[in-house]
Amino acid sequence: MTQALTKVDEKVGVFNKQVEAINKSQDSFSRILAGVKQYGGLAEFSLAALLKDLLPATQYTANVKMKPDETRDVVEFAIKLEDVLCPIDSHWPIEKYKAIDEAYQAKNKDALALARNDLATAFRAKAKKVAEKYIMPPKTTDFAIVYVPVEGLYAELSSCRDPKTKELLLEELRKKHKVTIAGPNTLSAILQAFHMGFQTLKVQKHATQIHDDLKKLSTRFEKHFMEPLPGLQGFAFLSNWKIFLLKGW
Repeated sequence: MTQALTKVDEKVGVFNKQVEAINKSQDSFSRILAGVKQYGGLAEFSLAALLKDLLPATQYTANVKMKPDETRDVVEFAIKLEDVLCPIDSHWPIEKYKAIDEAYQAKNKDALALARNDLATAFRAKAKKVAEKYIMPPKTTDFAIVYVPVEGLYAELSSCRDPKTKELLLEELRKKHKVTIAGPNTLSAILQAFHMGFQTLKVQKHATQIHDDLKKLSTRFEKHFMEPLPGLQGFAFLSNWKIFLLKGW
């Protein structure tokens, strides 16, 4: 019995050491993520990875000065839509998002309502800032995108409404500031649509060029073969040429 208990004590001691090591790792990870800048860096890193996976490197650029004569502020990324840039900035107010989760877990309705209001206020301020600093047609599109790197946060924002007007927060930001909020899945769909648009523009551009070339070629043929030719020989030659074209030779 003593030997068995000794073995149990040894195993419990090993288990406690493993738990202690896990707790130390978690504390280190928490310290790394502590603070707004670190979370903001992770959000920007997530956005960069998404753009890299879904768009060619030539179709977007990082750290762009939209108003170099007025301010030194730079938008994190800008997608190139022909001669126009579409600004994309990330936002991850983690503390406000945590407050919502904590209030929900505590089943505190008042704290939950207050936390959701704080989150909505933070995104209203962010949308206003992005609109003022980065939207400037015709250099840019008349809208901008704010990326949130967590689907849970995007779902929370999607369900957020103004308590008085009952208007959805995302719709309010689109109308008032022309800013679209996008989570990872939503942004992926937007980027894929942009990419397909690029390909369509290329096809249309080449198709127009081919059509113009054929039109010029047809005009040259008409000028060359519609010149007056002596007698029936010219008429026969022209008729044979039309047959030649119709047969597709």
